[in-house]
Amino acid sequence: MDTHLQFYEEVALINADNTGDSTRYQVRLTRTGLFAMQNASATITVYTQAGNDSDGYGGSLSSYFPFCNGKLVVQPAAGFRTLQIGSQGQEMSLTYLSLYLDGRLSKTWTLFGGLNYSSGSGVDSTLLEVGLRYSW
Repeated sequence: MDTHLQFYEEVALINADNTGDSTRYQVRLTRTGLFAMQNASATITVYTQAGNDSDGYGGSLSSYFPFCNGKLVVQPAAGFRTLQIGSQGQEMSLTYLSLYLDGRLSKTWTLFGGLNYSSGSGVDSTLLEVGLRYSW
């Protein structure tokens, strides 16, 4: 089994009215070839958050698991952050959880669905989606 690692980094210089001048960094590491599944992958992303009166880190964990020769794909993900605003303390919080499924019924039809829960700034939301896709 081949195992591959991919590394990606980004530095962004941002000049925005609501955040002031700030430099943001992002690092992503992806590993393919998980659990004897050649095309399965897991990714971790970590980034900085900066603003006029805030500072912190955020990130996500996501994965891709193909089953039945790619006819069924399962994609779980989770996001998190720590953010200090002014003199408030810094706490780790979960910002989203999601699970998406993609099932190929034939060469042209795909059934998909997902559940996504997100939370932040005192607002929680849940999204459930189901669909049938036709492609030619």
